[in-house]
Amino acid sequence: MIDDLGLDWGRFQAVMAIDAPLTLSFLPYGREAQAMLNAAKDEHETLLHLPMQPYGDLNAGPDQVTPGRGEHVRQQTRTNLEKLEGYDGVNNHMGSRVTANRRAMRSVLGVLKEEDLFFLDSRTTTRSVSADVAPTVGATVIEANLFIDGDAGRGGEPAVLRQLTLGAKLAARDGQAILIGHPYPTTIAAVNRWLTSEDASTVRLVTVSALLPTPDPQPVESRPTLRF
Repeated sequence: MIDDLGLDWGRFQAVMAIDAPLTLSFLPYGREAQAMLNAAKDEHETLLHLPMQPYGDLNAGPDQVTPGRGEHVRQQTRTNLEKLEGYDGVNNHMGSRVTANRRAMRSVLGVLKEEDLFFLDSRTTTRSVSADVAPTVGATVIEANLFIDGDAGRGGEPAVLRQLTLGAKLAARDGQAILIGHPYPTTIAAVNRWLTSEDASTVRLVTVSALLPTPDPQPVESRPTLRF
């Protein structure tokens, strides 16, 4: 999947030229994010990239979700969800301070459950509790495995290619893997190059929702047997 879309048409068009089904995540504060989301191909899946407060002094953007009282977190979440429409799920933009907070995630996931949206945890911290909290509110959560272009893509194409190869190995081992990249020129070039490689032929590329866990069937109500 590709994060951080909605800010630049050129980068969006470059991502659209990738010949593969992709999950695309749009920042809700992008001035033309809705137009780009609407322009996504039918084979693609779209998410809202929810700004959430990270550790440290960084800011995830306007109206970022911050830990606090339940109703406060719920309102912050809804404010962001209402900025875009027509998306299939949500994943966190930054957000390590929030995804590690049980009370905050219970509020965020509660809203997503009400809106019938799944949550992809980008795993920006190993302390994330979203998967643990999800069953308490009945939300659907799935976790990403790898970022393919960490350090803002400064490793260039070779680093991205190494991560893509690692992702294919994880998928072979575990049956599936979710990889996240960004619309950097080097990332897009590396993905296009990798798609023609023998490595890519060993996996089937799908959007995130194809990997969502299926809910357990509800138990049939037990009733006493009447004997005549």
